[in-house]
Amino acid sequence: RVLAKHGQDFDMEQGRRDTRLGFNFFCHHLSRDLPIIIPDASKMQTLESHPLVVGGPRIAFYAAAPLIVGPAEYAGTLSIFDSSPRHDITLQDCEFLEKFASRVAEVIRRRC
Repeated sequence: RVLAKHGQDFDMEQGRRDTRLGFNFFCHHLSRDLPIIIPDASKMQTLESHPLVVGGPRIAFYAAAPLIVGPAEYAGTLSIFDSSPRHDITLQDCEFLEKFASRVAEVIRRRC
């Protein structure tokens, strides 16, 4: 997923999708140092009517870890989403997501 001035772009198995910033599903937690796991977005009052939940790509499960590139400096998130809810995420899954996000952030730091 790439945030831009006009909105965000994200690549999916089904193709690329662009959304206007007003429909931004992902920015509500960019300043957190911890991963966020949403087992079923359709069950969350704040997201149940979101266009990405009720329409294509029908996001149900969402997990993200911040890409921390410096002290209190975030490049975005490493996000995973699926159209099926997932209620079986383990602590090890969260730790893997954090480690992978840390590696991605390191690549970003080296290139900037």
